[in-house]
Amino acid sequence: MNQRDQHDQHNCNNTIEQEATIRQQLEQARDREHFLHQQRQIFLHEQAQLNRKKRNHRIFTRGGMLEAFLQRPLLLTDDQVYRLLQTAFNTREVKDMESQLLSEAEHDHCRDKAENIADDGTIDGSD
Repeated sequence: MNQRDQHDQHNCNNTIEQEATIRQQLEQARDREHFLHQQRQIFLHEQAQLNRKKRNHRIFTRGGMLEAFLQRPLLLTDDQVYRLLQTAFNTREVKDMESQLLSEAEHDHCRDKAENIADDGTIDGSD
């Protein structure tokens, strides 16, 4: 085998090795992408569960508060309680108080967010 053939053979071997290395890296990248996709799905599922638990806790707590004001809550149907709430929330006093409380809550929320930004320089994305 002459020197030119040896050189061509060496280049061919290098090219084959480089191609194999690139294929291996590509496969590793695909495996990593699949792993990260699965991790993301797991985190999204966990976040949804936490949100659901938080919502359920709020509903149960507020339902308990409502029942504390009813004289005999077990005797009333859901429809009757709904009608009672409709009547209560249609009064001017309740509407005014709700507006005032919402305004205070929004003000507090904005203040807390500004304080979080000032404390660590980042915006807290949780709402």
